[in-house]
Amino acid sequence: MNRDRLKHVLPLFLLLALAIGLRLWGLDIPPGRLGDEAAQVPAGQNFLKSGHADSFWHHPHFGLLLLAGGIELLGDGPYGWRARNVVLGGLSILLIYLIALELSGRRRTAFIAGFLAALDPQHILLSRTTFDEVPATFFFLCAFYPVLRYLKGLRSFLLPAGIAFGFSLASKSYYAFCLVILIFYVSAYRMKQENAGRPGALNVGLTFVLVPAVVYALSYMPWFGRGYGPAEFLQLMRDSQNDLRHLTPLSFKTFFVMKEGGSPITWFALPKIFGYEIQRSGDHGIFLVLMNNPPIWLLTWPSAVYFGYRAFRDRERLHLFWMLMFTAAYLPLLLLQRPIFLYSSLPLLPFAFIFIAFSIEAAAGLFQRGKLFYTFICVFIFLWSIYCYPLVTFRSVPLSVYQPLLSSIRIFNGYWACE
Repeated sequence: MNRDRLKHVLPLFLLLALAIGLRLWGLDIPPGRLGDEAAQVPAGQNFLKSGHADSFWHHPHFGLLLLAGGIELLGDGPYGWRARNVVLGGLSILLIYLIALELSGRRRTAFIAGFLAALDPQHILLSRTTFDEVPATFFFLCAFYPVLRYLKGLRSFLLPAGIAFGFSLASKSYYAFCLVILIFYVSAYRMKQENAGRPGALNVGLTFVLVPAVVYALSYMPWFGRGYGPAEFLQLMRDSQNDLRHLTPLSFKTFFVMKEGGSPITWFALPKIFGYEIQRSGDHGIFLVLMNNPPIWLLTWPSAVYFGYRAFRDRERLHLFWMLMFTAAYLPLLLLQRPIFLYSSLPLLPFAFIFIAFSIEAAAGLFQRGKLFYTFICVFIFLWSIYCYPLVTFRSVPLSVYQPLLSSIRIFNGYWACE
C-alpha cells in the first residue's frame, strides 16, 4: 500500500474503530427493551412473518425489515434489536469523512467532521437503539457520496445512488425534498457538462424517481404478500400521511418529557439537555440523558453562515449544493405542524458536523501554531464526549463528578417509556 493511500486508510480505520467501539460496548445494557423498542421490535418481527406492521404501519417499512433481519441473525435480544443501528451508525461516520474530504480536499477537515460524528453523545445514543433516523441518514449519505463524485467529474455510477436514496426514503422520509433538489441539480449538470440534452436529464429523472420508487415499493413486499395490489398501496400511503398529519402531543405518552428537547428552530440555537434518573445508590447513579451537545451543536449556525459565505465568495458550486441539501432537509422540519422531538435532528447532523469542521480548519489557519490549536480542539471534543458517554449508555456514574451537569438540567424518574 502506498503512502498516500495509507494516509486515508489510517484515519478511516481509527474513526471506524472508535465509532463502532463506543456504540457496541455494553450494547446489552439495558437488557430490556428501551423506548420505541417495546413496540418496534415485535412490529419488525410481525411484518417479516405476516406483513403486519402493527403500530408502525404509518411509517416506511424498510427499517422494520432490517430490524427483523438483525433479530433473525443475532437472536431476539439486545444485540439482535440494536445491531442494525450500531453498524449503520458507525459506517455513517466513514461516509461523513469521505464527503467532507470530497468537499474540502483536506484530510484534516474530513477527520474532524468524522471525529465530531463518532463522539457525539446524541448520535451514540440513537445508534444504540432502534430509531429509523439512523438507517435513513446512512442511506442518504450512501446516495450523496457517489453523486458528489459524479458532479466532480470523477468516475461514479448514479444507479447505486438511486437505489440508496430509495432505501433512505423507505426507512424514513426526512430527505424527500433533498431528492427533488438533487434531481434538478444533477440534471442541469448533465445537460451542461456532458451535452446530453433532454435524454440525459430524462435518464437522471428515471434514476432518481423510478428507481427510488421501485425500491420503496419493494420494501412492502411482505404487505403485498397479504394479497394487496397497487391501488391499496396508494391508499395506504394516503392514510399513513393523513395519520401523521393528525398527530398531537396527546399521541405521545412521553410528550411531557420529550418536549424538553425543544423544537427544530432551537436545536442548534439553545442548550437542550434533559433525561431520566434510572437508579441512585449511595454516591453513584444511573441516568439516561438526551442532549443537543451544546459545546458543538451551537456552532452550527455560525459555521453554516461561514460555509455559505465561502461558497458564494469562491463560487464553489458543490459547497452550494451541500447548503441546498441542508436547507431541503431542515425546512420541512421547521414547517411541519406536528410534534417533532430531538431525535429527529439526527438527519441534520452530517451537515452540521461538516460545517463545523470547515470552521475549525479555518480558525486553525488564523493561528501561527495551527496544528496546536487543532490538537487542542480534538482533545476538548474527546474529553467532553467521554465525560457525557456514561450518561447516554446507562453507565453508573459518581454523583460528585456529574452533579454540576445534573443539577442544571431537568431529570425525570423512570425509563424512556415506549410512545
